Amino acid sequence: MNKLKLLLCSCALLLAPRCVRADVAVPPVFLSQPLQVSFAPEDVFFLVDGAAPTVQRIRALVLPVNEAAGSFIAGARLDGVSDPEKLHFAVLVLGKGNQFEMLPSQRFEPAAEGSEAQSVEGLQDALAARRSVLQSFNLQVQSQEESLRRLRQDAEVIGNFGRVTETSDEIERMKMDIANAEKSAQSMEMLIRMAASAPVPKNAIARETQLTLQLGELAQAAKSTESAEMSRKSGMETDLRQKLAIVESSRFEDYDALQRQLDELRSKREALEKQRGGSSPASANATPVAVSPDVDY
Repeated sequence: MNKLKLLLCSCALLLAPRCVRADVAVPPVFLSQPLQVSFAPEDVFFLVDGAAPTVQRIRALVLPVNEAAGSFIAGARLDGVSDPEKLHFAVLVLGKGNQFEMLPSQRFEPAAEGSEAQSVEGLQDALAARRSVLQSFNLQVQSQEESLRRLRQDAEVIGNFGRVTETSDEIERMKMDIANAEKSAQSMEMLIRMAASAPVPKNAIARETQLTLQLGELAQAAKSTESAEMSRKSGMETDLRQKLAIVESSRFEDYDALQRQLDELRSKREALEKQRGGSSPASANATPVAVSPDVDY
């Protein structure tokens, strides 16, 4: 926090108007106050008591420390103060929409860096030293970022090492498969050459003739089987069409009327059988004739 105060005082010194006469030997006083507010400050004023007969209102310079968290630091320059130990100040923070916050009065305490830091030359020297330290920090940050970039590249290479290893293993397996295929091709060529150079058997011609005849017989048997299957399939289709035609032709007939006609035919048959039984004894052993519903009686 002392570093931020020093930086703020340096900025206030550089931005404040040089209105002090050269014959004034009293060094300026730099007021600083950390702020923790819940809104963005629009104006900040130091209400100073002890530097003049009345309370002075001095506009402050505000620098953000952590703007997202509402942390700021305010500073102001006060000239012509002969006795800084008698100073007391309060801080008024103003924001948008009539927002404000008042920090209670407190006693001024000189900077811990020493009295030489309160002079213009001391503040300029301190600011130059801080800039040098900041430049060194920036160089360190750049070096760390470069190291981080190299580490990320190395991590990517290491991450891809597993895939590279798998690809290498797959290439080796493919090379082995190619070598085995070449060996198999060489063996097949050797067997073909051996078969071509072997002497012809004595009964090769007769065996070839016999195989030719058997091949013809097999072809004829297959043809006959195929023809019989086609005939059987055609007969089944014809039978099925006939049955479908019968079903279609009897679709609109009255079932009850057919049943009554069947009962009448059965009654007539029984009457005829009785007449035949009465006229001839031999007709008693006659077998009843079945009535077919497909026959028109």
